[in-house]
Amino acid sequence: SDQIPPACPVVVAMIKSASRDLQLFGDRLSHDEVNRCLHRHMGERMLQGPDVLPLLKELAKARAGTVAIAVLDCLIQGHLEVDVYFASAAISVCKKVCAWKDALRLLREMAEGCVERDTIIYNSAVTACEKGRQWVSAGFLLDEMASGHVERDTITYSAAISACE
Repeated sequence: SDQIPPACPVVVAMIKSASRDLQLFGDRLSHDEVNRCLHRHMGERMLQGPDVLPLLKELAKARAGTVAIAVLDCLIQGHLEVDVYFASAAISVCKKVCAWKDALRLLREMAEGCVERDTIIYNSAVTACEKGRQWVSAGFLLDEMASGHVERDTITYSAAISACE
């Protein structure tokens, strides 16, 4: 899920440029500003989805959590199909920027959209809860995994235990 295939140099330049411009807004980013910026830099490619994942990864790397979440919200509201790859990348961004509430919201949206939630996706969400010291939410996710017959592994338990520290 964190393995995103390398894009061509033109697409990489578009993504880096969009990321820089989006970060200039800081926490004052509106839905309309995100939309305008993405369309300006990425045009219709943005709506196709494949370049969204590297953009989210670029924003997470820059620790631009508020911006990454604003982009996610904009894309979801714009009816970008939320598949397992997009959701996994999005929750991974939430994990990296300690946005545990957004990780939980994305998990709910996956369930509502009938997108399969696997161990990797849950691990990212549990780790987001760990980073936010949200042990109750981490425990809830462990229960949800058990009731949904989703395999728990060392990463799952380690993150859940760390959330309690």
